[in-house]
Amino acid sequence: MKMKILLGIFLVLGTYFGANFFLNTKIPQWKNDTIEILESLDEISLDRVRLLQENADSKLPSFYPFSCLHRTFEEVENIFLSLEAIKKMEFPVSEKRVEISNIWETFESLKSIKNSLHSAEKNIKNVPSFLLSNPQKEQRKAVLAQLYFLEDLVDDVLKFENIFREFARKNERILILLQNQNEPRSSGGFVGSFIVLDFESETVNWDFLDVYAFDRKVPLEAQLDAPEFFHTLSSKISLRDANFWPDFSVSAQKYQHFFESIQAKSPSTVLAVNLNLVSELLKLTGPVEMEKWSLALNDKNFDLGLQFLVESKIAGRFAVKKPLEIFMQIFGAKIARGEFDIQRLKSFDWRDFIKQKNILAYSSHRSLQKLFEKWKIDGKMRQKNDVDNFLYFDFVSVGANKSEKFMWTKFWHDSEIRKDGRVRNSLSIKRTHALKPAEIQKTLQWNRLPQNVQELMTDD
Repeated sequence: MKMKILLGIFLVLGTYFGANFFLNTKIPQWKNDTIEILESLDEISLDRVRLLQENADSKLPSFYPFSCLHRTFEEVENIFLSLEAIKKMEFPVSEKRVEISNIWETFESLKSIKNSLHSAEKNIKNVPSFLLSNPQKEQRKAVLAQLYFLEDLVDDVLKFENIFREFARKNERILILLQNQNEPRSSGGFVGSFIVLDFESETVNWDFLDVYAFDRKVPLEAQLDAPEFFHTLSSKISLRDANFWPDFSVSAQKYQHFFESIQAKSPSTVLAVNLNLVSELLKLTGPVEMEKWSLALNDKNFDLGLQFLVESKIAGRFAVKKPLEIFMQIFGAKIARGEFDIQRLKSFDWRDFIKQKNILAYSSHRSLQKLFEKWKIDGKMRQKNDVDNFLYFDFVSVGANKSEKFMWTKFWHDSEIRKDGRVRNSLSIKRTHALKPAEIQKTLQWNRLPQNVQELMTDD
């Protein structure tokens, strides 16, 4: 009987001191270790996450709530591994074809990323607040907001799987307009070249084409009458000027019309990208070396460099756009090989980029068009019902020069509404040529160019 009493006392004392040690020593220590690990998460990379995961495994127990942290690191590692799998897939730019099975594998990796994002979100939510300092609670809110955004984005991208499967089943075409805003047009800039993507059951084939190769085939009766102010350039709107309309859906449908007029496969989807997209991507990849002409094209000079190569007809009179095609092949190969600094994306303001209409899209497929509208890249002009006038600017670059790169345009518009209801509009336009002496040579790194290349530069 006495032995049982003694055992009971020892059990109570052991429980008390064990609980006291656990509450006053281990939990504060684990809390501090958790805070230390989270504060070390100053950058996101696979190696960094693995290192922190090792620290968590060695310092923190595996039971709840610390298990939430363990599982979060596991899910983040899975996301990086899925991204690595996508980067290793082969998308040979030079062959102008991609095995469609690679596209389906990409979607499988994206599904894995979606599951990991969802699991990471749940685990981060389940970390108790008492383990976090006040700044870390705010940090958790910010991280969860980013996860919600990424989950929504991946969800939207996954919708493309069914759309692309339908494209492959129906052998559909996507048209990508390459717009040069240095020669402005209503939807971005003159389209001197474009890319066509043709879906088939086993492959996606792509080709880079000169707009004039298609434009010269458009019959006169299919061309559209141009407004009078456009007559200095042309009295007709043909395929080369089909992005004349500021509402991108209208311009896209004109391209479909012109393709049909020459009995070419009409694109069901039309995308337009301008040079700013290339500039942002070059910030990630670094310069593209055009070794044939000793020209290094970076995010600051690529447009001027390509203009020089094209306008000087450096590749010959019958291959004027060849330098642009070579640039795209080298550039595309760098991206396909994963030669880019993903960390630089942190400073990229994609909302402002989209707002500036650097990417526009239209599709005859209603489900795809809804996505474009959701992402605000549909470029649709939404005029209010009670508005009976508007101010619309257009630029006509006679002679197809690309001088807008060096032009600053300032508009000032004022409307004076008088007591009798009449409106007096005032408009001021100031144009400033901002090209500095020798700026072109400096931008092109003139001293490194061979003599025969330099000699192609004229005053024009």
